[in-house]
Amino acid sequence: MTTLHWQMRNYAQELRQDGRLAVLLMLTMHANLRLRCWPSVDLLATETGWALASITAAKKWLIEHNAMILVPFNKRIDEETKLPIRQHVYQLTGVIDIDGKTWPYLYMTPEAKDSVKAILDTLPKASKVSPTEVSSNEVSPTSAKDIPGSKGIPDNTHTDKTPDPKTKTERKRDPIFDVIGSELFSIKPADPVGRSEAGRIARVKAELLSIDPNIAPADIIAFVCWYKASYPNASLPNDAAKVAKHYRDSKAAARPTAPQVSQAKPDDPKTRSDVEFI
Repeated sequence: MTTLHWQMRNYAQELRQDGRLAVLLMLTMHANLRLRCWPSVDLLATETGWALASITAAKKWLIEHNAMILVPFNKRIDEETKLPIRQHVYQLTGVIDIDGKTWPYLYMTPEAKDSVKAILDTLPKASKVSPTEVSSNEVSPTSAKDIPGSKGIPDNTHTDKTPDPKTKTERKRDPIFDVIGSELFSIKPADPVGRSEAGRIARVKAELLSIDPNIAPADIIAFVCWYKASYPNASLPNDAAKVAKHYRDSKAAARPTAPQVSQAKPDDPKTRSDVEFI
């Protein structure tokens, strides 16, 4: 059983952005006795209520601040070895580095600390694995539900290996696709895009083109600025239908309102042009 440490109050404000606190809590709840877990991005999005782009950004931040480490496939043990190769496994550290200081986020006995330290010593100090995951609704051929003592739901589209630049085919640049990926999915134009994520971006692009065939990257950036100003406490949508709805709203809000012309009654003498004045 894991218990949150009271010293989290000292850095709680650092965990507000992109649902970092929510993601960390969900990972902690999924963790097994070794403080390892493997929930999918879809599951984390469902459990936290945050968008996939925010989940990815939160995980990236947690990894950069040493709150967790991605476990390479050759370092997996026990039931983890039965999971698909292309699936992330997370090792929680119980501590987090902020502003040059290490803070605990889990209560651990001295024995538990020694156990976690022994595990961490076997893992790379700085993981080279990209924290970007691909959302997928596919069912893994090896389901974690069928593994005794397992935690979380696997995602068979996750990757634990850095793509080999020699074998990876560089995708053709598409300004609209790139700006949608960057603004709504937190995927930089130079970053690799998984098949599922590429499909989601393509659907958003198709919806926007159906609304505005002449849409330009600047229009999408303007839409993002409008959405953030209109919904300051909400994460950006990345579902095609929701993006289309809000894009229409943004265009309607930007459209100038036509002046209202009062319609006078024809039989009103004050408005008739044929009235003779004596």
